[in-house]
Amino acid sequence: MAAPRRVTGVTMVELLVAMTVTILVIAIASLAYSRFSGEWDGRLGRFEGARADYQGLAVLFEALSGGVAWVVRDAAGEPGFYFLGREEGLTMVTLSPVFADSYPAVIRVFRERQSDGTAEALWQLVYEEASLEGLVLREAGQRLPFAARMVVARDLRELSFEYHGWASLEARLSADDDPRAVRRWFGEYDGLLTRQQPERLRLLIDGQSVVLALPAQGREAINQFLAAD
Repeated sequence: MAAPRRVTGVTMVELLVAMTVTILVIAIASLAYSRFSGEWDGRLGRFEGARADYQGLAVLFEALSGGVAWVVRDAAGEPGFYFLGREEGLTMVTLSPVFADSYPAVIRVFRERQSDGTAEALWQLVYEEASLEGLVLREAGQRLPFAARMVVARDLRELSFEYHGWASLEARLSADDDPRAVRRWFGEYDGLLTRQQPERLRLLIDGQSVVLALPAQGREAINQFLAAD
Protein backbone atom coordinates (compact mmCIF):
# COMPACT_ATOMS: atom_id res chain seq x y z
CA MET A 1 0.00 0.00 0.00
CA ALA A 2 1.45 3.39 -0.99
CA ALA A 3 2.31 5.86 1.70
CA PRO A 4 0.11 8.97 1.78
CA ARG A 5 1.62 12.15 0.23
CA ARG A 6 2.73 14.80 2.61
CA VAL A 7 0.95 18.12 2.09
CA THR A 8 3.25 21.18 2.38
CA GLY A 9 2.23 24.84 2.69
CA VAL A 10 3.30 28.29 3.86
CA THR A 11 3.11 29.00 7.50
CA MET A 12 1.86 32.28 8.88
CA VAL A 13 5.35 33.22 10.07
CA GLU A 14 6.83 32.71 6.60
CA LEU A 15 4.05 34.78 5.09
CA LEU A 16 4.66 37.61 7.51
CA VAL A 17 8.41 37.52 6.81
CA ALA A 18 7.79 37.64 3.04
CA MET A 19 5.40 40.56 3.41
CA THR A 20 7.88 42.44 5.60
CA VAL A 21 10.69 41.97 3.08
CA THR A 22 8.40 43.13 0.25
CA ILE A 23 7.39 46.24 2.17
CA LEU A 24 11.04 47.06 2.89
CA VAL A 25 11.97 46.66 -0.77
CA ILE A 26 9.11 48.95 -1.81
CA ALA A 27 10.07 51.54 0.82
CA ILE A 28 13.72 51.55 -0.24
CA ALA A 29 12.75 51.81 -3.91
CA SER A 30 10.38 54.70 -3.15
CA LEU A 31 13.08 56.54 -1.19
CA ALA A 32 15.62 56.02 -3.95
CA TYR A 33 13.16 57.26 -6.57
CA SER A 34 12.31 60.28 -4.47
CA ARG A 35 15.97 61.23 -4.09
CA PHE A 36 16.68 60.61 -7.76
CA SER A 37 13.66 62.68 -8.77
CA GLY A 38 14.69 65.54 -6.50
CA GLU A 39 18.26 65.48 -7.81
CA TRP A 40 17.03 65.36 -11.39
CA ASP A 41 14.67 68.27 -10.81
CA GLY A 42 17.53 70.23 -9.25
CA ARG A 43 19.85 69.54 -12.16
CA LEU A 44 17.10 70.35 -14.63
CA GLY A 45 16.40 73.60 -12.82
CA ARG A 46 20.09 74.54 -12.90
CA PHE A 47 20.25 73.63 -16.57
CA GLU A 48 17.22 75.78 -17.38
CA GLY A 49 18.73 78.63 -15.37
CA ALA A 50 22.04 78.35 -17.21
CA ARG A 51 20.25 78.20 -20.56
CA ALA A 52 18.23 81.30 -19.73
CA ASP A 53 21.40 83.16 -18.67
CA TYR A 54 23.12 82.15 -21.91
CA GLN A 55 20.20 83.38 -24.02
CA GLY A 56 20.05 86.63 -22.08
CA LEU A 57 23.79 87.22 -22.50
CA ALA A 58 23.56 86.49 -26.24
CA VAL A 59 20.83 89.14 -26.63
CA LEU A 60 22.81 91.59 -24.50
CA PHE A 61 26.01 91.10 -26.49
CA GLU A 62 24.09 91.72 -29.72
CA ALA A 63 22.77 95.00 -28.35
CA LEU A 64 26.24 96.09 -27.22
CA SER A 65 27.83 95.10 -30.53
CA GLY A 66 25.22 97.22 -32.31
CA GLY A 67 26.39 100.34 -30.47
CA VAL A 68 26.81 103.55 -32.41
CA ALA A 69 29.02 106.61 -31.82
CA TRP A 70 26.25 109.16 -31.12
CA VAL A 71 27.28 112.80 -30.86
CA VAL A 72 25.49 115.12 -28.42
CA ARG A 73 26.19 118.42 -26.68
CA ASP A 74 27.17 118.72 -23.05
CA ALA A 75 25.86 121.33 -20.60
CA ALA A 76 28.31 123.93 -22.00
CA GLY A 77 27.21 123.30 -25.58
CA GLU A 78 30.37 121.43 -26.56
CA PRO A 79 30.00 118.29 -28.70
CA GLY A 80 31.01 114.87 -27.42
CA PHE A 81 29.85 111.27 -27.45
CA TYR A 82 26.84 109.88 -25.64
CA PHE A 83 28.78 107.22 -23.76
CA LEU A 84 29.40 106.89 -20.06
CA GLY A 85 31.13 103.82 -18.72
CA ARG A 86 32.04 103.04 -15.13
CA GLU A 87 33.07 99.94 -13.23
CA GLU A 88 29.44 99.24 -12.32
CA GLY A 89 27.97 99.68 -15.81
CA LEU A 90 27.51 101.80 -18.92
CA THR A 91 25.09 103.95 -20.91
CA MET A 92 25.23 104.18 -24.71
CA VAL A 93 23.17 104.25 -27.91
CA THR A 94 22.60 101.07 -29.91
CA LEU A 95 21.06 100.29 -33.29
CA SER A 96 20.26 96.73 -32.12
CA PRO A 97 18.03 97.18 -29.07
CA VAL A 98 16.24 94.25 -27.45
CA PHE A 99 12.75 95.73 -27.22
CA ALA A 100 12.52 98.67 -29.64
CA ASP A 101 11.50 97.74 -33.17
CA SER A 102 13.34 99.44 -36.06
CA TYR A 103 14.49 102.36 -33.91
CA PRO A 104 17.73 103.11 -32.07
CA ALA A 105 17.61 103.16 -28.30
CA VAL A 106 19.62 104.31 -25.34
CA ILE A 107 20.59 101.35 -23.18
CA ARG A 108 21.88 101.01 -19.64
CA VAL A 109 23.72 97.86 -18.65
CA PHE A 110 24.75 97.61 -15.02
CA ARG A 111 25.23 95.41 -11.99
CA GLU A 112 22.71 95.38 -9.18
CA ARG A 113 22.75 93.73 -5.77
CA GLN A 114 20.33 90.85 -5.44
CA SER A 115 17.85 91.18 -2.60
CA ASP A 116 16.80 87.56 -2.22
CA GLY A 117 17.59 87.28 1.47
CA THR A 118 20.67 85.12 1.05
CA ALA A 119 23.68 85.71 3.27
CA GLU A 120 26.09 85.75 0.32
CA ALA A 121 26.43 89.06 -1.56
CA LEU A 122 25.57 88.35 -5.19
CA TRP A 123 25.11 90.52 -8.26
CA GLN A 124 22.60 90.43 -11.07
CA LEU A 125 23.24 91.86 -14.54
CA VAL A 126 20.48 94.27 -15.59
CA TYR A 127 19.58 95.71 -19.00
CA GLU A 128 17.35 98.78 -19.39
CA GLU A 129 16.24 100.44 -22.60
CA ALA A 130 14.74 103.76 -23.71
CA SER A 131 13.54 103.83 -27.30
CA LEU A 132 14.36 106.91 -29.40
CA GLU A 133 11.20 106.52 -31.46
CA GLY A 134 9.79 110.02 -31.85
CA LEU A 135 12.78 111.55 -29.99
CA VAL A 136 15.81 113.48 -31.19
CA LEU A 137 18.76 112.87 -28.87
CA ARG A 138 21.01 115.94 -29.15
CA GLU A 139 21.67 116.88 -25.53
CA ALA A 140 23.54 114.75 -23.02
CA GLY A 141 21.19 115.74 -20.21
CA GLN A 142 17.93 114.81 -21.94
CA ARG A 143 15.48 112.84 -19.81
CA LEU A 144 14.65 109.53 -21.46
CA PRO A 145 11.85 107.01 -20.85
CA PHE A 146 13.58 103.82 -19.69
CA ALA A 147 10.42 101.73 -19.94
CA ALA A 148 11.94 98.30 -20.67
CA ARG A 149 13.97 96.25 -18.20
CA MET A 150 15.44 92.75 -18.27
CA VAL A 151 17.52 90.81 -15.73
CA VAL A 152 20.13 89.14 -17.92
CA ALA A 153 21.89 86.94 -15.35
CA ARG A 154 21.69 86.24 -11.63
CA ASP A 155 23.80 84.82 -8.81
CA LEU A 156 27.05 86.42 -9.98
CA ARG A 157 29.87 86.72 -7.46
CA GLU A 158 31.98 89.02 -9.65
CA LEU A 159 30.78 91.54 -12.22
CA SER A 160 32.63 94.63 -13.46
CA PHE A 161 33.19 96.63 -16.66
CA GLU A 162 36.35 98.02 -18.31
CA TYR A 163 36.88 100.15 -21.44
CA HIS A 164 39.74 100.25 -23.94
CA GLY A 165 40.54 103.30 -26.01
CA TRP A 166 42.29 106.66 -26.20
CA ALA A 167 42.51 108.88 -23.16
CA SER A 168 41.34 111.87 -25.23
CA LEU A 169 40.87 113.18 -28.74
CA GLU A 170 44.18 115.03 -28.42
CA ALA A 171 45.96 111.77 -27.52
CA ARG A 172 44.54 110.12 -30.59
CA LEU A 173 45.53 113.01 -32.89
CA SER A 174 49.08 113.07 -31.51
CA ALA A 175 49.56 109.32 -31.93
CA ASP A 176 51.24 109.73 -35.32
CA ASP A 177 53.94 111.96 -33.82
CA ASP A 178 54.25 110.38 -30.38
CA PRO A 179 55.00 106.62 -30.33
CA ARG A 180 54.28 106.57 -26.59
CA ALA A 181 50.66 107.51 -27.20
CA VAL A 182 48.80 104.22 -26.89
CA ARG A 183 45.33 103.02 -26.13
CA ARG A 184 44.78 101.48 -22.70
CA TRP A 185 42.14 100.06 -20.39
CA PHE A 186 40.08 102.38 -18.18
CA GLY A 187 37.76 101.74 -15.28
CA GLU A 188 35.79 104.86 -16.26
CA TYR A 189 35.24 106.36 -19.71
CA ASP A 190 33.22 109.52 -20.41
CA GLY A 191 32.62 110.24 -24.08
CA LEU A 192 31.76 113.88 -23.35
CA LEU A 193 35.12 114.53 -21.71
CA THR A 194 37.37 112.45 -23.96
CA ARG A 195 35.43 113.33 -27.16
CA GLN A 196 36.08 109.71 -28.04
CA GLN A 197 34.26 106.44 -27.65
CA PRO A 198 36.07 103.33 -26.38
CA GLU A 199 37.02 100.76 -28.96
CA ARG A 200 36.46 97.73 -26.76
CA LEU A 201 34.41 96.75 -23.76
CA ARG A 202 35.41 94.05 -21.27
CA LEU A 203 33.03 92.32 -18.89
CA LEU A 204 34.53 90.39 -15.99
CA ILE A 205 31.98 87.79 -14.91
CA ASP A 206 32.93 85.28 -12.22
CA GLY A 207 36.53 85.00 -13.34
CA GLN A 208 35.67 84.95 -17.05
CA SER A 209 36.62 87.82 -19.36
CA VAL A 210 34.39 88.73 -22.32
CA VAL A 211 35.67 91.40 -24.76
CA LEU A 212 33.39 93.09 -27.29
CA ALA A 213 34.27 95.56 -30.05
CA LEU A 214 32.58 98.97 -30.01
CA PRO A 215 32.32 101.59 -32.77
CA ALA A 216 35.10 104.08 -31.99
CA GLN A 217 34.88 107.39 -33.83
CA GLY A 218 36.24 110.80 -33.04
CA ARG A 219 36.77 114.05 -34.83
CA GLU A 220 35.07 112.95 -38.07
CA ALA A 221 31.75 112.22 -36.37
CA ILE A 222 31.90 115.47 -34.39
CA ASN A 223 32.65 117.47 -37.53
CA GLN A 224 29.63 115.88 -39.25
CA PHE A 225 27.50 116.75 -36.23
CA LEU A 226 28.61 120.39 -36.29
CA ALA A 227 28.09 120.62 -40.05
CA ALA A 228 24.51 119.39 -39.64
CA ASP A 229 23.64 122.19 -37.18
